[in-house]
Amino acid sequence: MNQRVADHLLKNQKRKKTIELSFDSKSLTKLMLEIKKARTVLSLQKSVRIGLPSFYEDEDFSETLTRVKLYELDGLPDPRGPTAQTFFNVAKEWLH
Repeated sequence: MNQRVADHLLKNQKRKKTIELSFDSKSLTKLMLEIKKARTVLSLQKSVRIGLPSFYEDEDFSETLTRVKLYELDGLPDPRGPTAQTFFNVAKEWLH
């Protein structure tokens, strides 16, 4: 799941800067650690800023990730959103 989040963030970053970041394993490892931290923050907040100074070739990485986008990338509805109750009711029926 974190790979989908990383791909999304890298795609956004590439639009802003014309550099390819997905082939640098050291930078990707840093990004994956930040995504893991962001997941914890997003359980309490609606958004989090992922910032990595000198991420790749002295280029800074800075992207905002929202809870809604995280759940969308994970294939889940926002548990606090309006469609969540419907989703959970269907899942509950399937379990019964």
